[in-house]
Amino acid sequence: MFAFLTNTFKKVFPQFVAREARRREALYAEREARRRQARFVRPTLEVLEGRIVPNAYTYIGPAGGAWTDPADWRDQNNAAGVPGSMDTATIPGGTYCVLNSTSPQTVAGLTVAGQFDVGSKLSVTTMNTTGGSVFDVLTGGEVDVLGSGDLGGGGTISGQIDAQGGSVTFDPGSSMVLAAGASLTGSLFNVFGGVTVTGNLVQNAHMILSNNGTTTAGSLTGPGALTDGADFDWDGGTLGLAGGAYFGANADLKLQGADTKTLSAGLLTDQCNGSDLGGTGALSIMTGATFDNIGNPSCSVTLPTISTTGTGKFVNDADGFFDENGDTTIIGSFSNIGTLVVGSGSSLTFISGPPGSVVALDGTLQLNGDLMLDTSASSPTGLIEDAGGGTLKIGGGARGALTVGGGYEALLSGNVEVMGNGTLTGPGEVYNNGHLKLDLGAVTGIGSYQQTSAGTLEEQATAPGTNSTLHVNGAAQLSGTLELDFINGYTPRSGDTFTVLTASSIGAHFDTTPDNMTVAYGPNGVSVTEN
Repeated sequence: MFAFLTNTFKKVFPQFVAREARRREALYAEREARRRQARFVRPTLEVLEGRIVPNAYTYIGPAGGAWTDPADWRDQNNAAGVPGSMDTATIPGGTYCVLNSTSPQTVAGLTVAGQFDVGSKLSVTTMNTTGGSVFDVLTGGEVDVLGSGDLGGGGTISGQIDAQGGSVTFDPGSSMVLAAGASLTGSLFNVFGGVTVTGNLVQNAHMILSNNGTTTAGSLTGPGALTDGADFDWDGGTLGLAGGAYFGANADLKLQGADTKTLSAGLLTDQCNGSDLGGTGALSIMTGATFDNIGNPSCSVTLPTISTTGTGKFVNDADGFFDENGDTTIIGSFSNIGTLVVGSGSSLTFISGPPGSVVALDGTLQLNGDLMLDTSASSPTGLIEDAGGGTLKIGGGARGALTVGGGYEALLSGNVEVMGNGTLTGPGEVYNNGHLKLDLGAVTGIGSYQQTSAGTLEEQATAPGTNSTLHVNGAAQLSGTLELDFINGYTPRSGDTFTVLTASSIGAHFDTTPDNMTVAYGPNGVSVTEN
Protein backbone atom coordinates (compact mmCIF):
# COMPACT_ATOMS: atom_id res chain seq x y z
CA MET A 1 0.00 0.00 0.00
CA PHE A 2 2.89 2.43 0.96
CA ALA A 3 4.66 1.73 -2.31
CA PHE A 4 1.43 2.37 -4.28
CA LEU A 5 0.96 5.79 -2.60
CA THR A 6 4.61 6.78 -3.20
CA ASN A 7 4.46 5.98 -6.90
CA THR A 8 1.14 7.79 -7.23
CA PHE A 9 2.65 10.92 -5.51
CA LYS A 10 5.60 10.93 -7.94
CA LYS A 11 3.28 10.79 -10.95
CA VAL A 12 0.98 13.55 -9.67
CA PHE A 13 3.75 15.89 -8.45
CA PRO A 14 6.82 15.27 -10.69
CA GLN A 15 8.28 18.79 -10.36
CA PHE A 16 8.32 18.69 -6.56
CA VAL A 17 10.06 15.33 -6.61
CA ALA A 18 12.74 16.59 -8.99
CA ARG A 19 13.36 19.67 -6.86
CA GLU A 20 13.85 17.53 -3.75
CA ALA A 21 16.34 15.32 -5.61
CA ARG A 22 18.36 18.35 -6.66
CA ARG A 23 18.33 19.67 -3.07
CA ARG A 24 19.69 16.36 -1.77
CA GLU A 25 22.43 16.33 -4.39
CA ALA A 26 23.45 19.90 -3.50
CA LEU A 27 23.63 19.02 0.21
CA TYR A 28 25.78 15.99 -0.59
CA ALA A 29 28.10 18.04 -2.80
CA GLU A 30 28.43 20.69 -0.08
CA ARG A 31 29.32 18.05 2.50
CA GLU A 32 31.93 16.57 0.19
CA ALA A 33 33.45 20.00 -0.49
CA ARG A 34 33.63 20.73 3.21
CA ARG A 35 35.24 17.36 3.87
CA ARG A 36 37.87 17.93 1.19
CA GLN A 37 38.53 21.45 2.42
CA ALA A 38 38.92 20.24 6.01
CA ARG A 39 41.38 17.63 4.85
CA PHE A 40 43.70 20.05 3.07
CA VAL A 41 43.30 23.39 4.89
CA ARG A 42 44.20 21.97 8.30
CA PRO A 43 45.70 18.65 9.28
CA THR A 44 43.26 15.95 10.20
CA LEU A 45 43.90 12.47 11.33
CA GLU A 46 43.60 10.26 8.31
CA VAL A 47 42.11 7.20 9.96
CA LEU A 48 42.67 4.90 7.00
CA GLU A 49 46.28 6.03 6.40
CA GLY A 50 47.15 6.69 10.05
CA ARG A 51 48.98 9.98 9.43
CA ILE A 52 48.59 13.79 9.68
CA VAL A 53 48.63 15.71 6.41
CA PRO A 54 49.20 19.48 6.87
CA ASN A 55 48.91 22.05 4.14
CA ALA A 56 52.22 23.30 2.74
CA TYR A 57 51.79 26.87 1.54
CA THR A 58 54.18 28.77 -0.73
CA TYR A 59 54.09 32.54 -1.10
CA ILE A 60 53.48 33.61 -4.74
CA GLY A 61 52.29 37.19 -4.21
CA PRO A 62 53.80 40.46 -5.38
CA ALA A 63 56.74 42.16 -3.69
CA GLY A 64 55.53 43.56 -0.39
CA GLY A 65 52.31 41.55 -0.55
CA ALA A 66 50.34 40.85 2.61
CA TRP A 67 50.67 37.59 4.54
CA THR A 68 46.90 37.65 5.17
CA ASP A 69 45.87 37.81 1.48
CA PRO A 70 44.70 34.30 0.41
CA ALA A 71 45.41 35.13 -3.25
CA ASP A 72 49.13 35.40 -2.43
CA TRP A 73 49.49 31.78 -1.30
CA ARG A 74 49.14 28.37 -2.90
CA ASP A 75 49.12 25.03 -1.14
CA GLN A 76 50.36 21.71 -2.47
CA ASN A 77 47.09 21.31 -4.40
CA ASN A 78 47.41 24.80 -5.92
CA ALA A 79 44.53 26.02 -3.76
CA ALA A 80 44.55 29.59 -2.44
CA GLY A 81 44.44 30.33 1.29
CA VAL A 82 46.31 31.76 4.26
CA PRO A 83 48.61 29.40 6.23
CA GLY A 84 46.98 28.28 9.46
CA SER A 85 48.18 27.01 12.81
CA MET A 86 48.88 23.48 11.55
CA ASP A 87 50.32 24.47 8.18
CA THR A 88 53.80 25.21 6.90
CA ALA A 89 54.72 28.39 5.06
CA THR A 90 57.58 29.02 2.64
CA ILE A 91 58.69 32.40 1.34
CA PRO A 92 60.90 31.45 -1.65
CA GLY A 93 63.98 33.30 -2.82
CA GLY A 94 63.13 36.34 -4.91
CA THR A 95 59.81 36.97 -3.13
CA TYR A 96 58.93 39.54 -0.48
CA CYS A 97 56.14 39.10 2.05
CA VAL A 98 54.92 41.44 4.81
CA LEU A 99 53.02 40.45 7.96
CA ASN A 100 51.15 43.36 9.49
CA SER A 101 47.91 42.05 10.93
CA THR A 102 45.55 43.12 13.68
CA SER A 103 45.20 39.48 14.73
CA PRO A 104 48.04 37.08 15.69
CA GLN A 105 49.08 34.54 13.08
CA THR A 106 50.29 31.00 13.77
CA VAL A 107 52.03 28.42 11.58
CA ALA A 108 53.60 25.07 12.32
CA GLY A 109 56.66 25.66 10.14
CA LEU A 110 58.26 28.67 8.47
CA THR A 111 61.02 28.74 5.86
CA VAL A 112 62.33 32.09 4.64
CA ALA A 113 64.56 32.13 1.58
CA GLY A 114 63.39 35.51 0.28
CA GLN A 115 62.46 38.59 2.29
CA PHE A 116 60.00 38.60 5.18
CA ASP A 117 59.02 41.62 7.28
CA VAL A 118 57.18 40.93 10.54
CA GLY A 119 55.30 43.93 11.92
CA SER A 120 52.84 42.09 14.13
CA LYS A 121 52.72 38.85 16.10
CA LEU A 122 53.64 35.52 14.53
CA SER A 123 53.94 32.20 16.36
CA VAL A 124 55.85 29.34 14.77
CA THR A 125 56.74 25.86 15.96
CA THR A 126 59.86 25.52 13.83
CA MET A 127 61.48 28.07 11.57
CA ASN A 128 64.44 28.28 9.23
CA THR A 129 66.06 31.08 7.28
CA THR A 130 68.54 30.25 4.56
CA GLY A 131 71.57 32.08 3.27
CA GLY A 132 70.64 35.17 1.28
CA SER A 133 67.30 35.58 3.01
CA VAL A 134 66.23 38.79 4.74
CA PHE A 135 64.24 38.21 7.93
CA ASP A 136 63.25 41.53 9.51
CA VAL A 137 61.27 41.78 12.75
CA LEU A 138 60.12 45.40 12.69
CA THR A 139 59.38 47.65 15.65
CA GLY A 140 56.22 46.27 17.21
CA GLY A 141 56.73 42.92 15.55
CA GLU A 142 57.01 39.71 17.56
CA VAL A 143 58.03 36.18 16.64
CA ASP A 144 57.31 33.46 19.19
CA VAL A 145 59.28 30.29 18.47
CA LEU A 146 57.49 27.37 20.08
CA GLY A 147 60.06 24.79 19.00
CA SER A 148 63.34 25.64 17.30
CA GLY A 149 64.50 28.37 14.96
CA ASP A 150 67.54 28.41 12.70
CA LEU A 151 68.43 31.93 11.56
CA GLY A 152 70.98 31.09 8.91
CA GLY A 153 70.25 34.10 6.73
CA GLY A 154 70.38 37.79 7.46
CA GLY A 155 68.05 40.50 8.57
CA THR A 156 67.19 42.98 11.30
CA ILE A 157 65.37 42.49 14.57
CA SER A 158 64.00 45.57 16.30
CA GLY A 159 61.01 43.80 17.78
CA GLN A 160 60.84 40.70 19.95
CA ILE A 161 61.85 37.10 19.39
CA ASP A 162 60.58 34.76 22.09
CA ALA A 163 61.85 31.19 22.25
CA GLN A 164 59.10 29.51 24.25
CA GLY A 165 60.62 26.25 25.38
CA GLY A 166 62.58 25.88 22.16
CA SER A 167 65.77 27.39 20.81
CA VAL A 168 66.90 29.87 18.17
CA THR A 169 70.27 29.49 16.46
CA PHE A 170 72.23 32.16 14.59
CA ASP A 171 74.28 30.00 12.21
CA PRO A 172 77.81 30.51 10.86
CA GLY A 173 77.54 32.83 7.89
CA SER A 174 74.46 34.55 9.27
CA SER A 175 74.43 38.34 9.38
CA MET A 176 71.61 39.16 11.75
CA VAL A 177 71.31 42.72 13.07
CA LEU A 178 69.71 43.31 16.47
CA ALA A 179 68.60 46.94 16.26
CA ALA A 180 67.17 49.43 18.74
CA GLY A 181 64.22 47.92 20.57
CA ALA A 182 65.27 44.34 19.98
CA SER A 183 64.58 41.91 22.81
CA LEU A 184 65.22 38.21 23.19
CA THR A 185 63.13 36.32 25.73
CA GLY A 186 62.16 32.76 26.45
CA SER A 187 64.36 29.73 26.30
CA LEU A 188 67.64 29.37 24.40
CA PHE A 189 69.54 31.41 21.80
CA ASN A 190 72.68 29.95 20.20
CA VAL A 191 75.06 32.41 18.55
CA PHE A 192 77.20 30.40 16.13
CA GLY A 193 77.45 33.11 13.48
CA GLY A 194 77.95 36.84 13.21
CA VAL A 195 75.30 38.92 14.97
CA THR A 196 75.46 42.72 14.90
CA VAL A 197 73.85 44.81 17.65
CA THR A 198 73.06 48.39 16.68
CA GLY A 199 70.73 49.39 19.54
CA ASN A 200 70.31 48.41 23.18
CA LEU A 201 69.54 44.70 23.10
CA VAL A 202 67.60 43.47 26.12
CA GLN A 203 68.39 39.79 26.60
CA ASN A 204 66.32 37.83 29.12
CA ALA A 205 66.78 34.35 27.72
CA HIS A 206 69.58 31.80 27.94
CA MET A 207 72.17 32.81 25.35
CA ILE A 208 75.19 30.76 24.31
CA LEU A 209 78.06 32.38 22.40
CA SER A 210 80.07 29.51 20.99
CA ASN A 211 80.80 27.51 17.83
CA ASN A 212 78.77 24.91 16.04
CA GLY A 213 81.19 22.06 16.66
CA THR A 214 83.69 23.30 14.10
CA THR A 215 86.39 25.97 14.17
CA THR A 216 83.82 28.60 13.24
CA ALA A 217 83.02 30.71 16.31
CA GLY A 218 80.14 33.10 16.77
CA SER A 219 80.33 36.82 17.44
CA LEU A 220 78.14 39.42 19.07
CA THR A 221 79.53 42.79 18.02
CA GLY A 222 78.56 46.24 16.79
CA PRO A 223 77.96 49.80 17.99
CA GLY A 224 75.04 48.82 20.22
CA ALA A 225 74.77 47.59 23.79
CA LEU A 226 73.61 44.48 25.64
CA THR A 227 71.64 44.42 28.87
CA ASP A 228 71.48 40.86 30.14
CA GLY A 229 69.24 39.60 32.90
CA ALA A 230 69.58 35.85 32.42
CA ASP A 231 72.16 33.14 31.71
CA PHE A 232 74.94 33.92 29.24
CA ASP A 233 77.34 31.06 28.46
CA TRP A 234 80.45 32.34 26.74
CA ASP A 235 81.97 29.13 25.40
CA GLY A 236 84.07 30.77 22.69
CA GLY A 237 84.01 33.49 20.07
CA THR A 238 83.98 37.27 20.16
CA LEU A 239 81.96 39.64 22.31
CA GLY A 240 82.58 43.29 21.47
CA LEU A 241 79.86 45.89 21.80
CA ALA A 242 80.97 49.52 21.67
CA GLY A 243 77.94 50.48 23.77
CA GLY A 244 78.92 48.01 26.46
CA ALA A 245 77.63 44.70 27.78
CA TYR A 246 76.01 44.79 31.21
CA PHE A 247 75.34 41.61 33.15
CA GLY A 248 73.08 42.63 36.02
CA ALA A 249 72.41 41.25 39.47
CA ASN A 250 70.08 38.57 38.10
CA ALA A 251 72.38 37.59 35.23
CA ASP A 252 74.74 34.64 35.32
CA LEU A 253 77.82 34.97 33.11
CA LYS A 254 79.76 31.76 32.61
CA LEU A 255 83.00 31.33 30.67
CA GLN A 256 83.27 27.69 29.69
CA GLY A 257 84.93 25.35 27.22
CA ALA A 258 88.34 25.11 25.57
CA ASP A 259 87.94 27.85 22.95
CA THR A 260 89.38 31.35 23.27
CA LYS A 261 87.00 34.11 24.35
CA THR A 262 87.82 37.52 22.89
CA LEU A 263 86.49 40.76 24.35
CA SER A 264 87.13 42.96 21.34
CA ALA A 265 85.52 46.29 22.27
CA GLY A 266 83.60 48.23 24.88
CA LEU A 267 83.08 47.83 28.59
CA LEU A 268 81.87 44.49 29.90
CA THR A 269 80.39 44.97 33.37
CA ASP A 270 79.67 41.85 35.40
CA GLN A 271 77.82 42.05 38.71
CA CYS A 272 78.84 38.43 39.10
CA ASN A 273 75.76 36.87 40.65
CA GLY A 274 77.12 33.34 40.75
CA SER A 275 79.25 33.90 37.66
CA ASP A 276 81.92 31.35 36.83
CA LEU A 277 84.87 32.60 34.81
CA GLY A 278 86.19 29.17 33.99
CA GLY A 279 86.90 26.72 31.20
CA THR A 280 90.27 25.89 29.72
CA GLY A 281 90.18 28.52 26.97
CA ALA A 282 91.91 31.86 27.45
CA LEU A 283 90.16 35.20 27.87
CA SER A 284 91.75 37.76 25.54
CA ILE A 285 90.95 41.45 26.14
CA MET A 286 91.79 43.63 23.16
CA THR A 287 92.77 47.30 22.85
CA GLY A 288 89.96 49.59 23.99
CA ALA A 289 88.10 46.81 25.83
CA THR A 290 87.68 46.50 29.59
CA PHE A 291 86.34 43.63 31.67
CA ASP A 292 84.94 45.28 34.82
CA ASN A 293 84.10 42.88 37.64
CA ILE A 294 81.85 44.41 40.29
CA GLY A 295 80.61 41.13 41.66
CA ASN A 296 80.15 39.47 45.01
CA PRO A 297 81.91 36.59 46.80
CA SER A 298 80.00 33.99 44.77
CA CYS A 299 82.04 34.86 41.67
CA SER A 300 84.59 32.14 40.93
CA VAL A 301 87.61 32.51 38.64
CA THR A 302 89.29 29.36 37.31
CA LEU A 303 90.49 30.67 33.94
CA PRO A 304 94.02 29.44 33.16
CA THR A 305 94.92 32.58 31.19
CA ILE A 306 93.72 36.17 31.01
CA SER A 307 95.65 38.31 28.55
CA THR A 308 95.37 41.92 27.44
CA THR A 309 96.52 43.73 24.32
CA GLY A 310 97.40 47.42 24.16
CA THR A 311 94.99 49.40 26.34
CA GLY A 312 92.81 46.41 27.13
CA LYS A 313 92.49 45.66 30.84
CA PHE A 314 90.77 43.61 33.52
CA VAL A 315 89.47 45.60 36.50
CA ASN A 316 88.32 44.10 39.79
CA ASP A 317 86.30 47.10 40.83
CA ALA A 318 85.35 48.49 44.24
CA ASP A 319 83.06 46.00 46.01
CA GLY A 320 84.14 43.41 43.45
CA PHE A 321 85.47 39.96 44.32
CA PHE A 322 87.98 38.20 42.09
CA ASP A 323 87.84 34.78 43.72
CA GLU A 324 90.59 32.72 42.07
CA ASN A 325 90.38 28.98 42.69
CA GLY A 326 92.79 27.45 40.22
CA ASP A 327 96.13 28.25 38.64
CA THR A 328 95.68 31.43 36.65
CA THR A 329 98.16 33.50 34.69
CA ILE A 330 97.34 37.12 33.89
CA ILE A 331 99.37 38.65 31.05
CA GLY A 332 99.23 42.43 30.76
CA SER A 333 97.08 45.01 32.53
CA PHE A 334 95.10 44.23 35.66
CA SER A 335 93.71 46.54 38.32
CA ASN A 336 92.43 45.48 41.73
CA ILE A 337 90.35 47.99 43.66
CA GLY A 338 88.09 45.51 45.40
CA THR A 339 88.96 42.16 46.97
CA LEU A 340 91.35 39.80 45.22
CA VAL A 341 91.04 36.30 46.67
CA VAL A 342 93.49 33.47 45.92
CA GLY A 343 92.07 30.19 47.16
CA SER A 344 93.88 27.52 49.13
CA GLY A 345 96.19 25.46 46.93
CA SER A 346 95.81 27.94 44.07
CA SER A 347 98.27 30.29 42.44
CA LEU A 348 97.71 33.56 40.63
CA THR A 349 100.64 34.76 38.51
CA PHE A 350 101.09 38.15 36.84
CA ILE A 351 103.60 38.31 34.02
CA SER A 352 104.63 41.15 31.76
CA GLY A 353 102.38 42.02 28.87
CA PRO A 354 102.61 44.41 25.94
CA PRO A 355 104.35 47.79 26.33
CA GLY A 356 102.30 50.13 28.47
CA SER A 357 100.50 47.39 30.39
CA VAL A 358 100.13 48.06 34.13
CA VAL A 359 99.35 45.87 37.12
CA ALA A 360 97.84 47.98 39.92
CA LEU A 361 97.16 46.14 43.18
CA ASP A 362 95.08 48.23 45.54
CA GLY A 363 92.13 47.20 47.64
CA THR A 364 92.36 43.92 49.54
CA LEU A 365 94.31 40.73 48.89
CA GLN A 366 93.07 37.62 50.63
CA LEU A 367 95.77 35.06 50.06
CA ASN A 368 95.13 31.47 51.02
CA GLY A 369 97.17 30.48 47.99
CA ASP A 370 100.10 32.22 46.32
CA LEU A 371 100.11 35.39 44.26
CA MET A 372 103.21 35.74 42.09
CA LEU A 373 104.38 39.02 40.59
CA ASP A 374 106.62 38.27 37.62
CA THR A 375 106.04 41.76 36.29
CA SER A 376 106.13 45.28 37.66
CA ALA A 377 103.11 46.18 39.75
CA SER A 378 102.11 49.35 41.56
CA SER A 379 100.01 50.10 44.58
CA PRO A 380 98.88 53.65 43.77
CA THR A 381 96.34 53.91 46.58
CA GLY A 382 97.65 51.35 49.02
CA LEU A 383 97.89 47.58 48.91
CA ILE A 384 96.03 45.86 51.73
CA GLU A 385 96.92 42.24 52.23
CA ASP A 386 94.82 40.27 54.70
CA ALA A 387 96.21 37.47 56.80
CA GLY A 388 95.96 34.06 55.18
CA GLY A 389 97.86 30.89 54.54
CA GLY A 390 99.22 32.08 51.20
CA THR A 391 102.05 34.33 50.15
CA LEU A 392 102.37 37.36 47.92
CA LYS A 393 105.52 36.44 45.99
CA ILE A 394 107.35 39.21 44.16
CA GLY A 395 109.68 37.77 41.54
CA GLY A 396 110.02 34.24 40.25
CA GLY A 397 110.45 33.14 36.66
CA ALA A 398 110.97 36.76 35.60
CA ARG A 399 111.94 39.89 37.44
CA GLY A 400 108.83 40.94 39.33
CA ALA A 401 108.33 44.23 41.13
CA LEU A 402 105.85 45.94 43.42
CA THR A 403 105.90 49.73 43.50
CA VAL A 404 104.10 51.54 46.31
CA GLY A 405 102.72 54.90 45.25
CA GLY A 406 103.85 58.12 46.88
CA GLY A 407 101.67 59.26 49.76
CA TYR A 408 100.12 55.79 50.11
CA GLU A 409 100.64 52.81 52.32
CA ALA A 410 101.04 49.13 51.56
CA LEU A 411 99.53 47.39 54.58
CA LEU A 412 100.95 43.87 54.86
CA SER A 413 98.90 41.68 57.18
CA GLY A 414 99.88 38.35 55.65
CA ASN A 415 102.94 36.77 54.06
CA VAL A 416 105.01 38.68 51.49
CA GLU A 417 108.16 37.23 49.93
CA VAL A 418 110.44 39.35 47.76
CA MET A 419 112.30 36.70 45.81
CA GLY A 420 115.89 36.80 44.56
CA ASN A 421 114.98 38.58 41.37
CA GLY A 422 112.12 40.59 42.85
CA THR A 423 111.85 44.28 43.67
CA LEU A 424 109.92 46.13 46.36
CA THR A 425 110.24 49.86 45.74
CA GLY A 426 108.36 53.13 45.56
CA PRO A 427 107.99 56.40 47.41
CA GLY A 428 105.11 55.09 49.51
CA GLU A 429 105.11 53.48 52.97
CA VAL A 430 105.21 49.78 53.78
CA TYR A 431 103.33 48.98 56.99
CA ASN A 432 104.23 45.47 58.10
CA ASN A 433 101.76 43.77 60.39
CA GLY A 434 102.52 40.37 58.90
CA HIS A 435 105.61 38.55 57.64
CA LEU A 436 107.91 40.25 55.12
CA LYS A 437 110.63 37.94 53.78
CA LEU A 438 113.52 39.24 51.65
CA ASP A 439 115.34 36.53 49.73
CA LEU A 440 119.02 36.83 48.89
CA GLY A 441 119.30 39.21 45.93
CA ALA A 442 116.00 40.98 46.56
CA VAL A 443 116.01 44.67 45.69
CA THR A 444 114.30 47.14 48.01
CA GLY A 445 114.01 50.89 48.13
CA ILE A 446 110.82 52.12 49.78
CA GLY A 447 109.81 55.54 51.04
CA SER A 448 109.26 54.63 54.70
CA TYR A 449 108.79 51.51 56.81
CA GLN A 450 106.80 50.78 59.93
CA GLN A 451 106.68 47.38 61.61
CA THR A 452 104.23 46.57 64.39
CA SER A 453 104.73 44.26 67.34
CA ALA A 454 102.96 41.54 65.34
CA GLY A 455 105.21 42.03 62.31
CA THR A 456 108.25 40.00 61.24
CA LEU A 457 111.12 40.97 58.97
CA GLU A 458 113.03 37.91 57.69
CA GLU A 459 116.24 38.12 55.65
CA GLN A 460 118.70 35.61 54.14
CA ALA A 461 122.51 35.44 54.36
CA THR A 462 125.29 33.23 52.96
CA ALA A 463 128.40 35.05 54.22
CA PRO A 464 129.39 38.27 56.01
CA GLY A 465 128.28 41.15 53.85
CA THR A 466 126.32 38.80 51.59
CA ASN A 467 122.75 39.07 52.76
CA SER A 468 119.45 40.66 51.84
CA THR A 469 118.82 44.12 53.23
CA LEU A 470 115.75 46.30 53.58
CA HIS A 471 116.60 49.73 52.19
CA VAL A 472 114.33 52.58 53.35
CA ASN A 473 114.75 56.03 51.86
CA GLY A 474 112.88 57.69 54.73
CA ALA A 475 112.27 56.80 58.36
CA ALA A 476 112.02 53.29 59.79
CA GLN A 477 109.87 52.73 62.88
CA LEU A 478 110.67 49.30 64.27
CA SER A 479 109.00 46.75 66.53
CA GLY A 480 108.14 43.06 66.35
CA THR A 481 110.58 40.37 65.22
CA LEU A 482 113.79 40.27 63.19
CA GLU A 483 114.85 36.90 61.75
CA LEU A 484 118.05 35.98 59.88
CA ASP A 485 117.99 32.82 57.78
CA PHE A 486 121.41 31.31 56.92
CA ILE A 487 121.25 29.33 53.65
CA ASN A 488 123.45 27.28 51.29
CA GLY A 489 125.12 25.47 54.22
CA TYR A 490 126.57 28.63 55.72
CA THR A 491 127.07 28.79 59.51
CA PRO A 492 128.05 32.18 60.97
CA ARG A 493 131.26 32.50 62.98
CA SER A 494 131.87 34.82 65.87
CA GLY A 495 132.27 38.39 64.67
CA ASP A 496 130.40 37.94 61.38
CA THR A 497 128.34 41.10 60.84
CA PHE A 498 125.30 41.74 58.59
CA THR A 499 123.54 45.01 57.80
CA VAL A 500 119.83 44.19 57.82
CA LEU A 501 118.29 47.65 57.36
CA THR A 502 119.24 51.15 56.19
CA ALA A 503 117.12 54.27 56.62
CA SER A 504 117.35 58.05 56.95
CA SER A 505 116.40 57.61 60.61
CA ILE A 506 115.72 54.73 62.99
CA GLY A 507 112.87 54.91 65.48
CA ALA A 508 112.46 52.32 68.30
CA HIS A 509 113.88 48.80 68.22
CA PHE A 510 112.89 45.27 67.30
CA ASP A 511 111.28 43.37 70.17
CA THR A 512 112.82 40.01 69.23
CA THR A 513 116.16 39.44 67.46
CA PRO A 514 118.14 36.31 66.42
CA ASP A 515 119.62 34.21 69.21
CA ASN A 516 123.38 34.49 69.93
CA MET A 517 123.58 37.73 67.96
CA THR A 518 124.05 41.32 69.05
CA VAL A 519 121.96 44.06 67.40
CA ALA A 520 123.43 47.50 66.83
CA TYR A 521 121.17 50.48 66.09
CA GLY A 522 122.84 53.40 64.38
CA PRO A 523 121.31 56.69 63.22
CA ASN A 524 120.91 55.33 59.68
CA GLY A 525 120.96 51.57 59.96
CA VAL A 526 120.64 48.32 61.87
CA SER A 527 123.25 45.53 61.92
CA VAL A 528 123.62 42.19 63.71
CA THR A 529 126.84 40.42 64.76
CA GLU A 530 127.36 36.79 65.71
CA ASN A 531 128.53 36.50 69.35
